[in-house]
Amino acid sequence: MTDSKRPDPLFINSLEKGLRVMRAFTPESTEMTLGEIALKTELSKSSVQRLCHTLHELGYLQKEEKSKSFRPTLKYLDFSWSYLHSDQLVRLATPRLIDLGRKLKITVNLAELDGTDIVFTIRNPYNQAPYYSTFLGRRVPAVLTTPGRVLLSFKTDDEVRAIVDSWDGTNPLFLTYKVIDDRDKIFEEILLARKQGYCISESQGASSSLINIAVPVIDGRGNPLAAIQSPMAASEWDRERIVREVLPHLVEAANSI
Repeated sequence: MTDSKRPDPLFINSLEKGLRVMRAFTPESTEMTLGEIALKTELSKSSVQRLCHTLHELGYLQKEEKSKSFRPTLKYLDFSWSYLHSDQLVRLATPRLIDLGRKLKITVNLAELDGTDIVFTIRNPYNQAPYYSTFLGRRVPAVLTTPGRVLLSFKTDDEVRAIVDSWDGTNPLFLTYKVIDDRDKIFEEILLARKQGYCISESQGASSSLINIAVPVIDGRGNPLAAIQSPMAASEWDRERIVREVLPHLVEAANSI
């Protein structure tokens, strides 16, 4: 937001409010009433009513007559489609990651850093991957994931510590797999990723566990663009085998991109 003392004449407040309503719908809030949307967006109920009506008329929100609630329509996917086709990195990486997944018979994903979160922009599941691992656009705090930690490793120690300390403690991955959430351990793992050039860690699930490994995709100036990540079942793989048999292929794919 702009400084309230120096308003930006080009900033359209009504558009910002409309986008705030659209962003209010999350995996935890897939359908909401006007009151719930107003509470979540911190907008007045009258404003929310007008915004939701407009979005409904434009086809972005579906209204349930009985419950008087709203939920997103398929039109939301238009934004994802437009972005993915405009992202040159996604276009370059997709065929390489598909080939890599088929060759090694593993799941291969691509994640990009957005602020202090990572967003999965390529999902290439293999075999019996959990359904949540197929969702494009999934946003997760970077400190909780191997791709996030390997990307954060390019920042300075002070920047890393500030990001780790600013994490609010919420952990959406607990819905699926438990990951390291001790701040000191996270900081140490990020520093280790910087030293070795990759990040590997284990996450515990209700009935199984995964070993995740990630390597950075770096541009010609040494800046990280994204990370290639592969989760593998601990019942079939161990760390030593992953580093020996999988890591070289991930690094080769990252370099080719």
